Amino acid sequence: PGAGQITQDPMGRKCANTWDGWHLPDVDARLVAERGAGLFVKHVEYLFREQAGGFLNWLAHMMQFPGELPHTAWLHVSSREGTGRGWMGIVLAALTRGYCAHGMDLVKLLESQFNQTLAGKMLVTVDEIREGGGAQWSHPQKLKSLITEDVRTINAKHMAPFVEKNCCRWLLFSNHRSAIPLQSGDRRMHVVANDGAPMDAGYYQRLYAAAKDPAFIRAVAEFLLSRDILEYDASAPAEMTKTKLQMIEGMQSDVVGTFKGAYEDYPYPLVTNVALRAMVGMDAVKSDMQFSHALEDAGWVRIARFAPERGKSVRVYCRDKDVELYGEMIPSTLREHMPTTD
Repeated sequence: PGAGQITQDPMGRKCANTWDGWHLPDVDARLVAERGAGLFVKHVEYLFREQAGGFLNWLAHMMQFPGELPHTAWLHVSSREGTGRGWMGIVLAALTRGYCAHGMDLVKLLESQFNQTLAGKMLVTVDEIREGGGAQWSHPQKLKSLITEDVRTINAKHMAPFVEKNCCRWLLFSNHRSAIPLQSGDRRMHVVANDGAPMDAGYYQRLYAAAKDPAFIRAVAEFLLSRDILEYDASAPAEMTKTKLQMIEGMQSDVVGTFKGAYEDYPYPLVTNVALRAMVGMDAVKSDMQFSHALEDAGWVRIARFAPERGKSVRVYCRDKDVELYGEMIPSTLREHMPTTD
């Protein structure tokens, strides 16, 4: 996107470029100026509050530099229905016509071996995302890869896989603060939470009438294409706002809390997976992936794996601050630093 008709593909080969620019409505300039983008800006400010400017810059960057991928996505959370987030998705789909996967079922995509819906897309909007149960820990890394990978292999049914440059942005909406499990060091997701009451009915009538107006869509495009984003850094990580930090802390389960307590109080420098599971109960951790993520969030690092004993393998963990001290020790030496009952 943004390159010429003849360019290089992700493998460095000369090729014909299928990108043919934004498909914007062809409308008289005077009508576009009359409509303006004020209603769009107002609604972004209503939904995104103090982060509205950052979101507008993110959209403007997509319009002005479509071939430059920012390694961040947006998650908007609201417990209220009828605030007009669906309208935002409709307008953005019209703005990026032909290059948008609107209303994507994200969980279905993450669990499928096929991803042809992402082919040639510049924007994905997700109307509702909430993962639950033990399976929630199997998706964050895959979602992170979808957001940040430089090139993407498209695997479509009844077609040979092909590779394309990844320039796709992600906008996720949810009614739940547990939408996706965010780790404490997350750098990819901008998080906005807004539980404000919906506007009056007349306001939404004006919104949806504008969404059907080609002059309004063109006005929004012109606004974003002309927005000054010289100060915008597309490579910067997502800000760790108070709202995001609260969501991360709220997602941390009792299991993580127990492992953090063990980090401070466990009397030995090393501990096994058997002992750690015993601390929280065998049924408290639904999957090995959840177990690993909980330990990582609490600061425990796996450094060794013993040969199977009594038919079961034993994994050894130390505190992250002690990795250099114990990480290179041989298993027979490690045993000296943990209780024999482990």
